Amino acid sequence: MNNFTVVNYMDIFKIFSGSKKLLFYDTCSIIKHSSCTEEHIKSLCEYFLKEDYVPVVINSVFEELLFSRNTLEDRFTVFFQRLSKYGCDVIFLDEIIIYDVLQQIFGSIKQINSQLLWALRYLGIQQKDLNVESRINFKTAVTNILACKQKGDNLGEEMCALCIYFLTMIPIYNEGCIAFLSEDKRAAVMVNRLIRNSRILFFSTPKLIQHMYKSGVIKDKSQLELVLKSGNSGNISIRGITPYDFDSFSNISGSARDIAQMIVDDTINIIF
Repeated sequence: MNNFTVVNYMDIFKIFSGSKKLLFYDTCSIIKHSSCTEEHIKSLCEYFLKEDYVPVVINSVFEELLFSRNTLEDRFTVFFQRLSKYGCDVIFLDEIIIYDVLQQIFGSIKQINSQLLWALRYLGIQQKDLNVESRINFKTAVTNILACKQKGDNLGEEMCALCIYFLTMIPIYNEGCIAFLSEDKRAAVMVNRLIRNSRILFFSTPKLIQHMYKSGVIKDKSQLELVLKSGNSGNISIRGITPYDFDSFSNISGSARDIAQMIVDDTINIIF
């Protein structure tokens, strides 16, 4: 845990009170970025710092990275070390502290359980001992859920969705203060549907790279192509809007060179 900043619920309120934004990393994006070159990670950090993003790894995602091991694989450790080296301190967020956030918002166990039950039912997570009147609190429910973790399940994504859903309820939350980074379109759709009208930003790595280019962090086509290639083998699949689209998206698969050219020519707005 040396490469993480562990936060409590008051730290979350402080972040939202300031200019910082939380960027939740899904497991698949950490795996992808851990294969990137150090130069790419340096550019990634430059963009995060420029846009005030603070990378967040929740406990469930961390457990997925560990799975059945006592320590992180070297590639993940190096990735987090490089983020820290270039100025991005990664937040470690234990899902259980969300209960402390909810207490500040709702106050009563009944209200908290009502919100939790709705979210769990939507995500398809069973919690048979929890009901609106239950004395079982949020912390116990989340502990029970985490204890059921199975290899290959979607618990990391589901718990990211749950954390984001409740954090957007904070009265001082402003649109765009939370982003979710994933390579799994299904996970992004799940988060989007759960939070409904509380607007957050969604990134896949190709979309993030396009934003890095537009912000000036990535300077030219050659650098853009190198960054797109980093951590990738074969063609890159994206979903976006082209000048020829009216009310639908185009699914496009192309080489790093092809995608880089589309970004430079501004003929694609990458959605995912």
